[in-house]
Amino acid sequence: MHIYEVVALKDNIAFKGIESSVVISRSPENAVRLVVDSCNDMAGFERYKTSDFEAGSPIDPNDYAEETIIN
Repeated sequence: MHIYEVVALKDNIAFKGIESSVVISRSPENAVRLVVDSCNDMAGFERYKTSDFEAGSPIDPNDYAEETIIN
C-alpha cells in the first residue's frame, strides 16, 4: 500500500471542497477510483469521472521530519 495525493483537474464550482485528498491505496489508479466513488456517493449520482482527477507519485511518510496532519 502507498499514500497518494489525489487532486481535481478541473477548477470549477463542482469541485469546491474536493481539490485534494490523501488516500492509502495499492496504485494511483485505485486512489483516483476511491476518490471518485466517494465523491459520487456524496453527490448521490455519477457526477465525477476518473478523468477529473489525478494521483501524484507515492508519498513516503519517512520524508517528513516531524509528525504532521496530512489531510
